[in-house]
Amino acid sequence: MTQIDRMEFRIAKTNHGKALELFTKILDYQRSHPEIYYYTRSRSWFREAPDSPDHEIWMFIDEYDEREKYWNSLQQAMMNDRASADNNRRWAEILVPGTTPKVHEVWTELEELRVEFKGR
Repeated sequence: MTQIDRMEFRIAKTNHGKALELFTKILDYQRSHPEIYYYTRSRSWFREAPDSPDHEIWMFIDEYDEREKYWNSLQQAMMNDRASADNNRRWAEILVPGTTPKVHEVWTELEELRVEFKGR
């Protein structure tokens, strides 16, 4: 079974470059520590916030096959790995003050409705 966790958060447009640098470092760390993080793929997107010309909405999607293992890996990383805790703190610092991220939404794929065009 394929599931995803999706989260959205806001950053100031002026912090786009800073955020890109920060998230690159965070994901490079996660990529180099697959023993800590339980997911098969993570992807990120951004768009302009329709209600504020000064904000961007960023979103990530983590894909995995077992929700409990995924969630436990994130919690354990926060509690037992100083670099992960520091990365989370730096992420929270770049959010637009007074905004709250859309918390982790869990989605389960209907694999029988998947369409993939290989080679495109």
